[in-house]
Amino acid sequence: MLHLRSRFTCTTVVQRKHHRSKRALDSWRYNETVNYCTWKGISCGSRHRNRVVFIDLNSQGLVGFVSPHLGNLSFIRGINLKNNSFRGPIPQELGRLRRLEYLELSNNTFDGEIPRNLSHCRNIYYLNLIDNKLNGNVPFELSSLSKLEALGLAKNSLSGTIPSFIGNFTFLIELSLRGCGFQGEIPESLVHLCNMQFLNLAENRLTGRIPSGLYNISSISRFNGPMPKNLDRLSDLRLLSIWSANIEDDIDFISSLSNCTNLRIIDMFGIGNLIGLSILNLASNLFSGPLPSSIGRLIKLQEIHLSDNKFMNELPYSLGNLTLLNLLHVDRNNILGSIPPSLGNCYDLLVLDLSHNNLSGPIPKEIVSLSSISIYLDLSNNNLSGSIPIEVGSLRNLGGLYFSNNRLSGLIPNYKKLHKLTTVVLRRKLIPR
Repeated sequence: MLHLRSRFTCTTVVQRKHHRSKRALDSWRYNETVNYCTWKGISCGSRHRNRVVFIDLNSQGLVGFVSPHLGNLSFIRGINLKNNSFRGPIPQELGRLRRLEYLELSNNTFDGEIPRNLSHCRNIYYLNLIDNKLNGNVPFELSSLSKLEALGLAKNSLSGTIPSFIGNFTFLIELSLRGCGFQGEIPESLVHLCNMQFLNLAENRLTGRIPSGLYNISSISRFNGPMPKNLDRLSDLRLLSIWSANIEDDIDFISSLSNCTNLRIIDMFGIGNLIGLSILNLASNLFSGPLPSSIGRLIKLQEIHLSDNKFMNELPYSLGNLTLLNLLHVDRNNILGSIPPSLGNCYDLLVLDLSHNNLSGPIPKEIVSLSSISIYLDLSNNNLSGSIPIEVGSLRNLGGLYFSNNRLSGLIPNYKKLHKLTTVVLRRKLIPR
């Protein structure tokens, strides 16, 4: 267990240290009076008291190479080097650690191939190599890691296909392969992962059909990847991402969400591929996250219903590209920022409802110049400020105008020109016509 069978030192873990690493490991100084089991990030066993069983150096600003001497710590069960700046290859010597159960190396700059020798660590249940610079194929030898419960290889530069042997990891709960560069089809063997709760296959170059049996894994709570059209069996689904999904012309999969009563988050980044969509209705759910700018690619949209959710951040400027839009309902969300003047390009708009958000700034004159708005315009319950633009007189067909609970000043200019107006709400006061 001791480095070179004599003593455990900094160089057991970090080789060619940067000065920042030295500061982070100030306590790692060997002498006869200080036991290394008291050093920062070091845990020793209760039975074998001088044996290191866990190293936790998460987010310590360490820079350098991981020493091959780490492979001498034969009693170690866990290693956490996450969120540092380690570089170079992952030492092959880690394959000697037959008791290893937990290996966390994510968010570093490790390069080279995934060590084949890790296949000897057959007690590993957690292996996370996410966000490094690893390359090459996933070694077949890793198929021996049958106890895996969590496998993270995302955000590396791997090649080849998704290994079919992953389907043999029947204890697997989390599988993250996002952005690995994998090609080909999703292997049928993944349908055997009956304990799966989190599956992320997004941002790859996958082709072909999604194995139908994948929809039968009812335990899945988070799905990121190519968009299936029948998600109704994923009753525990809580997060759905259509990031870079290869879907066009229809949105049939949304109707299959009717049984996904636990769904809370939908990542809509890839929604821009639904170029044939005319109606988007996700109202009255608990969806959160930003509205993607790619929604501006859906130039055939006539109706958008996103009311009563938890969408946040700013309204995309690209909404102004939707020149066929008739109805825009984004009320009762957590939208911030200003109203994009580009909405003035939506010349067919009949209803604009942005009420009950956190919008700020002035009302754009481009909005109140839209003579097409004839049903109602609702900007109430925001933080809008300034005076009401004089262009509001252009809304000659408007039936309802709601500006209450903002920080607006003055009255409605050219009020008498709004001949069809039946209801006006300013501040908290109802003014009937």
